[in-house]
Amino acid sequence: MGIHMMPPLYEKVIKPPIWKLLLFEEWNTDPSTRWYFSAANWELSTSEYVSAPTSLRETINGTVEFILPLWAVYPDCRCIPEGEINSWFRPRFRVGRPLGFHFRNQATEGTYSALGYRMLLHPTAIDVLVRYVINSTSYDEAVASWALAVTDGAWSRWSLRWWNRGADIALELRSWDGAKWVSEGIQYGLDADHHSLYKDSLINRAGLTHSYQSYLDDTEIWGLS
Repeated sequence: MGIHMMPPLYEKVIKPPIWKLLLFEEWNTDPSTRWYFSAANWELSTSEYVSAPTSLRETINGTVEFILPLWAVYPDCRCIPEGEINSWFRPRFRVGRPLGFHFRNQATEGTYSALGYRMLLHPTAIDVLVRYVINSTSYDEAVASWALAVTDGAWSRWSLRWWNRGADIALELRSWDGAKWVSEGIQYGLDADHHSLYKDSLINRAGLTHSYQSYLDDTEIWGLS
């Protein structure tokens, strides 16, 4: 699966569909009825937040490192083949412990699955990967990458939009400049065998990956439902 930048100027660029807001999570009341957590290593924290009084904090301490995937469980959020997820993040980066978004994830209700797409924040890049299975063997492949700095210990807001572009998947990364969204570019993940994976799945969950004492706040999920 390759990474493909913007097409030539003469090629028509297909814009994303018009979506509606499916879930706005402020992380200021018990989220366990709105989200499935893969583990109990989280808390609503009053020490750091974007909107008062709390944010979501991953609570692993010491030398133990942990990744906490969580999926939105609202009915409208259980199958989002095309859409957007955005959130504020305050990362605490550790080697191999990025944080970010899941989309087109194949977890059934009340379970965790690594199959699907994920966008991961790193100190010097933001990557999109996809995991799939062929003949009982799972594979991770790069779909897109943006060379951008993500500051450890500072709040920043990121958005990822995904939609079908023929047999391909289009991915647009956006950053928040304090007043508006700024596009960091559209990339197309193209593979002769797999194309836009999971686009016809009846699951396609959206969620987040949270890790090592990081914070997140004010999460939005958009889709066609």
